[in-house]
Amino acid sequence: MTSPARPDRLRNRADELVRRREASLPPDVRSLSADDAQRVIHELRVHETELGLQNEELLRLQGELEALRARYFDFFQLAPVGYLILATDGSILEVNQAASDLLGIPRAGLIGQRITRYVVQDDQDAYYLHRRRLHGADVPHACELRMVRADGSIFPVLLTASAAGDAGTIRVVLTDIGDRRRLEAERATLLVELEAARRAGEFASATPR
Repeated sequence: MTSPARPDRLRNRADELVRRREASLPPDVRSLSADDAQRVIHELRVHETELGLQNEELLRLQGELEALRARYFDFFQLAPVGYLILATDGSILEVNQAASDLLGIPRAGLIGQRITRYVVQDDQDAYYLHRRRLHGADVPHACELRMVRADGSIFPVLLTASAAGDAGTIRVVLTDIGDRRRLEAERATLLVELEAARRAGEFASATPR
């Protein structure tokens, strides 16, 4: 076991290290007057304090960034509607759980795939026309089209997209409008039945007894 160093040896070693450091300084620094040395020491302390403040600012910004990331996760990943981030070629860069559930495909399986792969063939032209309208536009555009799930079932969606500024990406919102379509169909059927009943009533009232 190594015995602890004696105090005089530690002092001699420390003194030697300081002398080596001082000897490595440029001649103009070693020849500074006491006042100049004080100014240099002051500048070094100011610089050290400045670095400390910069470090505190970096830590503060890092905390804000983490908070923004947490809010982004809540907004994007936990949203009740499907969110996707597309590259300019239409490939999927990011996708949230709601979009994954809509398409019946795990999120990892959607990354890198082109969104057109999940658009019904007969609606491809409508999608490409929608994409062309986005070029140079500064407002979102929406279109209704049909998409295909992993099990082959087809469902209607409202696809709303917007260009993400200088990021070179496209933000897409997918809203399943199947329930709305069913309600519209039921409403149309009910109106037809009511009109038929009205006409039948008018005919019956106009028929002589």
